Amino acid sequence: MEPRNYSDIQESLKDETNRNNNQSVLLEGVHEDLTSAVYLKKSNKIDLLNLFRALRNLCIANETNQIQVFQTKIPNLVVTILLDSDYELTSEIKTVGLQFIGNLITGNKETCERAWPMLYPSLFECYMLASPFCDKHYTICSMILYNCSLETRFVYQLFDSDVGEKLILSLCESVAKISDADWVLLLIKMHLFKKNDFMPLIIMNCSPTTTVSILELYCDEMQEGEAICNDSVAIYLAEVFSERFIICTEHPSKDKATVLASIIRTLCWATASPGHWHQDNAISSAADNAVKLLQLINLYKEFEEGDDNFKLAVHLHKLQIKRDIVRLIGNLCFDNRKIQDLTRSNGGIPLLLGACTIDDNNPFLQQWAIFAIRNLCQNNYENQVEVAKFEKLAVADSPVLDSMGLTAVEDENGKIIIREKN
Repeated sequence: MEPRNYSDIQESLKDETNRNNNQSVLLEGVHEDLTSAVYLKKSNKIDLLNLFRALRNLCIANETNQIQVFQTKIPNLVVTILLDSDYELTSEIKTVGLQFIGNLITGNKETCERAWPMLYPSLFECYMLASPFCDKHYTICSMILYNCSLETRFVYQLFDSDVGEKLILSLCESVAKISDADWVLLLIKMHLFKKNDFMPLIIMNCSPTTTVSILELYCDEMQEGEAICNDSVAIYLAEVFSERFIICTEHPSKDKATVLASIIRTLCWATASPGHWHQDNAISSAADNAVKLLQLINLYKEFEEGDDNFKLAVHLHKLQIKRDIVRLIGNLCFDNRKIQDLTRSNGGIPLLLGACTIDDNNPFLQQWAIFAIRNLCQNNYENQVEVAKFEKLAVADSPVLDSMGLTAVEDENGKIIIREKN
């Protein structure tokens, strides 16, 4: 019997009309040839490249063909070949084989559910975690994984195993590595961001560069109104902010400061809307440390150059994080008497009033400071009195007066008068 001409077959299946014809005879022949390749080790006598192309083309946006293929052992046989190093497949054959699997499950919940047990974890582990790395194979597997993740229970399986967690970390690290990260980004944004275990996994295990890029992506999604954050994530971010703040003060470095800055920005977005998170003890600790951090940044010029506080303050000052700290304090004070009182007792009021200035290095600092003071004083008479006391003397710090050689002082009657500097 002459070998089947898969070159002509795959070419004809590019046409939708041909794909819509009954494919029983073709699938029977393909099954026979793949069985010979797997069990009789006769793959060298089969044109695997064009056979895989024929299967790939057959399943393009065709639910009937997708299901009919799964009524055979073809998917299992293809996966077996792709995973067996004895076949010494070329990179192109592997690429087309993976594309076939992608087309087999795309847009079809039934085939997706049937494919998952044969694909996870072996196929993903082989083509996404093992060496050597191939950009194209990784991208196709990301597309397959994305389509499988449309079924939520498969996503939970990723977080329940070591291989799954390694895949998640690999996906995050790959954003800056692969040439086409669209499927990876979709997978992260549409599926992984919504899982509570995602944020701890990334912050605890990824490199500083990757952690920052993923947190920025997370912030972008929240800024666009995506409901990806909940109380648990907000509380976790508050906890990790306090932990990282202490670590940074003890062992300051540029990388640690950069990650801390990203955590603060993310926490700003996570606490932008009211929630049950504001009653948690972690929020009180975060508010306490936010005030300390704001004070540290304000005083960085007064520290000795070799001091750890000086190093951290310089790093954070360069990262233009003052605005975010002020914003965070304002968020945490909203409708929260405990945090309002804590901020006052920790000396936060003069720090926030001092932030009511235009700062080219921290755009919108003044607006966020006003927002924070409003939340700080809401239904809190003690804070209102404290703010009024400081505002009375606030003009004394005016840079305009200072530039003119003038200063403001309080006379014996409690009135503010302007006079020349001595």
